[in-house]
Amino acid sequence: MRKCASCGFVNDSDDLNFCVRCGALFDKGRKVPDASTMPSDPLERGFSYLSSDCFPEAIQSFTQAMSDQVPDDDVYSKLLDGITSCMLRVPMNYEDYLRADMSKLALTLEDRDIITDLMGRLSDSRDVCNIQAGLMGLANEYLYLTFDAMAVYTDLRDLMEIVSDAIVNLDQLAEHSLKLPSPEGKADNWAHMLIGNYIEFMQVLRETIQRAISSHTPEELDAASDRWASAPSCNYINTIRGAFSASVQTAAAGKLMSKMLLKMRDTQLTAFVSIYFGK
Repeated sequence: MRKCASCGFVNDSDDLNFCVRCGALFDKGRKVPDASTMPSDPLERGFSYLSSDCFPEAIQSFTQAMSDQVPDDDVYSKLLDGITSCMLRVPMNYEDYLRADMSKLALTLEDRDIITDLMGRLSDSRDVCNIQAGLMGLANEYLYLTFDAMAVYTDLRDLMEIVSDAIVNLDQLAEHSLKLPSPEGKADNWAHMLIGNYIEFMQVLRETIQRAISSHTPEELDAASDRWASAPSCNYINTIRGAFSASVQTAAAGKLMSKMLLKMRDTQLTAFVSIYFGK
């Protein structure tokens, strides 16, 4: 049995290279180069790690490099190209993704929008996927970035835009999935149904954010955004992730369990608003 690092589902077979619930590809094991063989310059070291498919080490190196320099357009474009290629090429283990700490890199590059730029790059790369499992891997990486974006852009009005864009882009991925072969033993619309679950969650999240915006004054929204922007961490993200986890589990749950999971989702989203406004 193999436990999926992305959604936590325990897959019965050891032979599959992807999770049957969410489609995330399993990491076959990374070989991290000896640090002594890597360039001393953190920017060049980051690109060397990317060429070795070592995503977290590369992002950490880029964060170090950007702490004392402002990249010009050429360097920034090279960063986007390299990171996008790595994310499309490497089966992304969620634990490795978290270890990379993309939000820290984004905050270091304060004059750039690297997370939303990467989200756009991934969405536009859907044609490189020729099987549904691969497209699900891309969809999952897009969601990883979406949650990080919610921790970087602390204004609810920005979050509203991010979630709205996610709905559009995930819908495009879902439609593209119908052109691709499904995994053996799965329905033809397997990926379409799973991504549809993601879209449904984002729609509920958008409604939650819209209600929160409508029930607070612009001054209250500004104050909350400023408070979180200076906070050491945006722990409201944990409740959004918890709500998402409950939501995706409904795809494999029975009727009664689905009702319980959806109630858990709604409770977590209510908690998100309360935490965000310090209530």
